[in-house]
Amino acid sequence: MATGHPGSGISELVWGAATVVGISDYVIRPRLVGDEAIPTLITFVALFGGVEVLGLKGLVIGPVVMSIAVAILRIYVREARAAREGGPPPSLPTFLKR
Repeated sequence: MATGHPGSGISELVWGAATVVGISDYVIRPRLVGDEAIPTLITFVALFGGVEVLGLKGLVIGPVVMSIAVAILRIYVREARAAREGGPPPSLPTFLKR
């Protein structure tokens, strides 16, 4: 648009917005973060922390590591709650049972 091509500029803005919002928010992020609801703030901290520590690779590795950490903490809380209540520990997921 700045070079005098408003049609190309608008189409580039629409394509970029559709790609960034459509692909990253609805395809890539759910696959990286998973089905568990992880707060957006934690995801941003993981993104920026990953970039700070690992550079460009940190955009992927940071949220993955944060998702694993949150999953481990949720498993710990569930098992600690079961131990406090005196019941049997929660059952393992089917892929971990032998």
